[in-house]
Amino acid sequence: MGWVLTTAFAAVQAAGELVTGEMGLNLSAMLDPMTGNRSTVVATLYQTIAGLIFVGIGAHRWVVAGLARSFERIPVGSFSLGIESPSQLVLVVTRFMEAGLSLAAPVLVAMFVVTLLLGVVSRAVPQLNILDTGYALRVGAAFGSLILLLPALRIGLESLFEVARSAYFEALPASH
Repeated sequence: MGWVLTTAFAAVQAAGELVTGEMGLNLSAMLDPMTGNRSTVVATLYQTIAGLIFVGIGAHRWVVAGLARSFERIPVGSFSLGIESPSQLVLVVTRFMEAGLSLAAPVLVAMFVVTLLLGVVSRAVPQLNILDTGYALRVGAAFGSLILLLPALRIGLESLFEVARSAYFEALPASH
């Protein structure tokens, strides 16, 4: 059950890392005290928003309810995994990967459009140094699209946590 929640938040961090890579801010990583790894600014922002939405939609209550239910369904000293086959495990991981990619997709599409526009400008005005002006423009456009697409991020995170909820309770075996 803990693995399910960790994987859900790992999908959120992966989405933030994708966006950071597209923005060009990979070198601005800082130490994440939770994992001991380096984490980028946008990934930290995504995880903070995910944590707030997690508590905001009341997901912390179903985590506690699932923990209480696990003591009923799995008596102390006995354990059997509720996921019957490896194909179900692969399906859960696939759903999390899809959800993580869908969190990053709106900003990635916006950055792709900015890249296309910069390519057109560089062809139209070859005297302009696109590397100098383009970097600042890409970062500004990425942060602008992040701000504009926050409602879409909320909807995506809610659907991700719904996937996590179903996978969380599927991990519990049927009651004896």
